[in-house]
Amino acid sequence: MIASIFFIQTFYLLLLIHVINDFMYIHWTLFLKASCVPIHKALFLNKKNYLGRFSKKKLTKK
Repeated sequence: MIASIFFIQTFYLLLLIHVINDFMYIHWTLFLKASCVPIHKALFLNKKNYLGRFSKKKLTKK
């Protein structure tokens, strides 16, 4: 009896966590698609360009 109650509780807890994770995943993907993706892309490209310049400077010094 106690084992079955425990199993049911854990099952519901896992189900709740799964639903919350799905909701948060959808929310974050929509949020990132809405606002943050261009910013992240811009930062990544700037970092790439900066690293490229840095490596070129190193090569020219050698």
